[in-house]
Amino acid sequence: GPGANTIAVGATVYAVVWTGSLYVTVGGGATTRTSPDGVTWTTRNNGVSNTLFGLAQSPSLLVAAGYGGAITTSPDGITWTVRSRATTQPLNSITWSSTLGLFVAVGNSGTIVTSPNGISWLTRSSGTTQTLNAVRWSSRLGLFIAAGGGGTLLTSPDGITWTARSSGTTQPLTCIAESPTTVMVGGSNVACISSDGAAWPARTNTP
Repeated sequence: GPGANTIAVGATVYAVVWTGSLYVTVGGGATTRTSPDGVTWTTRNNGVSNTLFGLAQSPSLLVAAGYGGAITTSPDGITWTVRSRATTQPLNSITWSSTLGLFVAVGNSGTIVTSPNGISWLTRSSGTTQTLNAVRWSSRLGLFIAAGGGGTLLTSPDGITWTARSSGTTQPLTCIAESPTTVMVGGSNVACISSDGAAWPARTNTP
């Protein structure tokens, strides 16, 4: 009814991708929506019942991850298939490495899971129990980068072996972006910038 539509349309969007023909969003209330133009949106059944926080795409597959370790995949953003969970921890972010052909998702309690195909997932040791908020494949550095609570910053060349890096901050780190020359990991009033993936000096953003 109208109530359900209102909830679906009003759900918080946590991640969005452009597939080449559709915008695909995931978010609160397990909502997945698609739009060819960003104006007209269609709600899709993704098979899960809880919030989805992360969305990544390989050339052939979209993978969404979220609360309770839920994973659901789609070739087109329209038809979704729920996959077996490797963890029950919330998964907060997911990325795809075209270089390695690997999905990596991160979440609470230092959780890291990886998959070459979005279907079969393995748990990896992160060496931390901090919540991991964000993960990104840096093609420039040839590294996965994960960031989280307490200034936690991890890098990995393969998604399997993770190395803790000094971020110079104890603030939560929540986002990762890449320029042609550097990678920046950001949080509340702090940014850590690296050109080699090893040194991450913190810069405080003062108003």
